[in-house]
This record gives sequence, structure tokens and C-alpha cells, in this order.
Amino acid sequence: MDDPTPPPPASAGPTHPDILSYATPAPPRVLSASARCSRVALICTIFWIPATILTALTGLQTAGVTLFIGLPIFALILSFVARDLADGEPSDRRRSTLSLVIAGGACALLLGFWLLVPSMGKPREKANQVKCGSNLRQIGQAIMMYANDHRGQYPDSFAELISDQDLSTEVFICPTTNDEKAPVGATTQQTLANFAKPGHCSYIYLGKGMTSAVSPRHVVAYETLANHNHLGINVMFGDGHVDWLNVSEAKYQIAEIQAGHNPPRPPSLQR
Repeated sequence: MDDPTPPPPASAGPTHPDILSYATPAPPRVLSASARCSRVALICTIFWIPATILTALTGLQTAGVTLFIGLPIFALILSFVARDLADGEPSDRRRSTLSLVIAGGACALLLGFWLLVPSMGKPREKANQVKCGSNLRQIGQAIMMYANDHRGQYPDSFAELISDQDLSTEVFICPTTNDEKAPVGATTQQTLANFAKPGHCSYIYLGKGMTSAVSPRHVVAYETLANHNHLGINVMFGDGHVDWLNVSEAKYQIAEIQAGHNPPRPPSLQR
């Protein structure tokens, strides 16, 4: 009788249960030059967002401006390089196109920012010029009131207007500058001490020794060209009126005052 048990399968060779077999690892994937450029471009564009915040918080300081302008431009250049290096590889072309679109959008926002900011700043600067002129008019009115109480004598300094006419320290600040209102102290003397510190007065006073008999051409107070970014200055004259002078007129008036001519001589006499 035949044995129904099937014969064992033939062995392919000797078995070694104590030896483990490992699969050969796949070689690491190397990014192409195009992919690397696209990746760096995207990183630069991502970091442009905190750079923009840094620029706003630091008041457009040098480092912030450099990052704000440089990152999107550098990312756009890298995106073009990545597209040139794509060599027809679909994944590389997709990456380069994505980085090109994102970097291009950042550059478009950057361009729009620089186009809009000057036009937005012009109305504000004009308003600041008007507010600055109003400050000097209030100072002029306080000087006239002081003169009425002191036999026509003008005060020796702005500080006397604060103590004598109860004038707010806020009117001595040009809104375009970084100057700040002097803190009001517990006493008038403390307020005057605060006012005497740098950064609490935007105007230059020339009224010491003057009286109400001065001509309307005498300059009593004025500001520096730096107050309004060298666009012009407000000037208060002997009768209390205030005029806005453009940059050329301002330079002439300041030069005359510094040369000891107050009232400034008419330009016709200089020819």
C-alpha cells in the first residue's frame, strides 16, 4: 500500500535560523538644484512676514528696511533661477512656479506699499503743518496777553508763558517731530523742570528783550527745517501772526536771523 503522506519539499539549501536577512536601504533622495532654489525662495518669502512686522515695530530702522525690501526681491530672483534649472522635471517646475508666484506677490505688495505710503503721508503732513501753525498762534496770543500784563514786555522764555499764562505744554510740540509733551508735575515748578528737559519743545524763541512795539516783520519764534522733513517752516512774527514759509524762504529767514538781522532784510536788499 502506498503511503498517502506527501514527501517534504526539497530544501533550497542549508538553513541558518540564527542569521537575519536585511533589505538593502534605498539611497537617500537628493534634491535637485532647482528644488533647493525653490525651497530657499519660499523660506525667504515666509520670513518676509516677520520682517514686515519688525520694520513696523522699529519705525523703519535700517535692519528692518533691509529685510523688508531684500527678502522678496531675493526670493523672486531665486524663483527665476529655479525655473531655469528645472530641466523639464514636472515636480521641479511645479515648485519653481509656486515659489515664483508667491515671491512675485510679495514683491507686488512691496511695490504697492512704497507707492501708497508717500501719497497717504502727504495729507497727514499737511494737517501737521496746520496744527503746528495753530500751536504758534496760541503761543503768540499768550505772548500778547503776557505783554498786556507786563507793560508791553515780552517774556524772556516760553517757560514764563507756562507759569504766567497757564499755557499747556502740549502747544510747544510740533506733531511731525518725535518731541513729547512735558509731563505736568504736582507743582508749577516741577512742570517747568520737566519742560526744560530736551525733547519737550519744538520751537525756537527769539522774543527775549522784545516789546509790543516790535514791527510785524520781527521774528519772535520759528522752527527748524527738520521739523517738517525740510519742506518748510512755520514762523511767528512780532504782531502774533504766523506764516508758512517754503524751504527756500525758510533758509533765507534762518540765515538772516543767524547773521543777526531781525527783522530779516528783504531779499531785494541783498542783490
